[in-house]
Amino acid sequence: MRLRPASRQDGAFAVIFGMLLVPLLLALGLAVDLSIAYTRRTDMQDLADSVALGAAHMLDGSVAGVAAAVARAQAITTHNQQFATDIEWTPAALAFSSTASDSGSWYAAGAVDASIAATLRYARFDTSQLANSGLVDAFFSRALDSGGMPARIVGRAIAGASAVQVMPLAICALNNSAVSSRSNAPAVGMAELLEFGFRRGVSYNLLNLNPNGTVARSYLVNPVDFPPNASDLASHHSLAALKPFVCNGTLATASVGAGSTLYVEAPFPPALATALNSRFDPGAGTADSSCDTLMAPPDANVRNYLGYPGTWMSAAAANRASALPDSSTGALLNVAQLDGVVAGTDNSSYGTLWAFARPLRYNAGAADGAGLPFAYADWQKLYLVQTGPALASSYTASPMPYNAGSQLKQQSSAVTSLFARRILNVPLLSCPVAAGGTATVLAVGRFLLMSPATGAPSPGVHAEFGGLVTAATALKPAAVALLQ
Repeated sequence: MRLRPASRQDGAFAVIFGMLLVPLLLALGLAVDLSIAYTRRTDMQDLADSVALGAAHMLDGSVAGVAAAVARAQAITTHNQQFATDIEWTPAALAFSSTASDSGSWYAAGAVDASIAATLRYARFDTSQLANSGLVDAFFSRALDSGGMPARIVGRAIAGASAVQVMPLAICALNNSAVSSRSNAPAVGMAELLEFGFRRGVSYNLLNLNPNGTVARSYLVNPVDFPPNASDLASHHSLAALKPFVCNGTLATASVGAGSTLYVEAPFPPALATALNSRFDPGAGTADSSCDTLMAPPDANVRNYLGYPGTWMSAAAANRASALPDSSTGALLNVAQLDGVVAGTDNSSYGTLWAFARPLRYNAGAADGAGLPFAYADWQKLYLVQTGPALASSYTASPMPYNAGSQLKQQSSAVTSLFARRILNVPLLSCPVAAGGTATVLAVGRFLLMSPATGAPSPGVHAEFGGLVTAATALKPAAVALLQ
């Protein structure tokens, strides 16, 4: 039998390999170029973030603070350890503004005077303004385009000054005792926990309270100056300077808590109340459009609990956002703070209840007095009415409405939103506040903004008390804004 000789294909493979070798090498080279570019992109963005954060941290509303921000930015830039050589500093790379929006007014340090410095809360750093920074000589990419120049990688960042998530709105504690109880007579075994006099699950008009008289007392907190430093009222109490802090819900300090001393001024300006409405949906016509939605986004749940259908209460109870005010005792409170049946009250007198938190039973054996939550069936004993049916509940969902997922109790924002934006951390002051412009903080209360706030002629910030800021709900520094 005669065998056919094997085919000789070695030459064919060599030709094919030779044809593929060049594109394979170019593909490998391009991968190396992309890796280098990505690494440099990360380096430049890290530099931009670091400089913007460092500069913003130094801003304190003064020209000296701007100078300190520039010095800090220059030091970070020229001594950055991510690069083989120091980067040359250029003042044009750094700018300051009162808003985080790129469309706002940005100032170079040399253009800032005392009046402008008072409003500056944000620093922007752009590495494209630095000479010869971020250059990547992509060898293989340039081999494909002999006329190409080295690639330029840039980083940009905007950062806000240090802040804590506490409102520049303060109110009097209704009782200067941290823990007390309410008997809810004539019911037996219904002792309820009061925290500085407030009842969980009850809504209050924060602009219409005064435990020491019948004239409303609310306080504007200086958001920039804190004792022992002097208070610059002229610069830091103007509406323009204050509005960003109200929109964001922050104070420019690292912490606020029991024993803190704040500069305050009465009253909280009604003209600023509507800035709280940045927490509602811009598309619904209730939000304050002058608040920057980037730094002051709406809440994830923008449901308005004023005029809310009676999903968990009888329908008549939904026509008030907070309990009916009352001054019959010589103090400006509301009917939920009074004992017994109040003349003329019905379901609607209590407004919307339990949207955010349930009341707790008083536990004398606990340091914080907190016992188990009341059940829905206890409403008719907790909230007494003179006329109409006792408050009853068709409340079936386990979470409070604000945290519930059903469409009847929750409404999502049409734009990018942030959970818990409607929770206002409000300083509770020891009252009466002595003359001199300072007040002592007893605690920080947590309130859910129930409905859009109103300004003059009937100012109202209707918010449900949900307890105090504790270790479980610790205040954290407000997140800085980074635009890359």
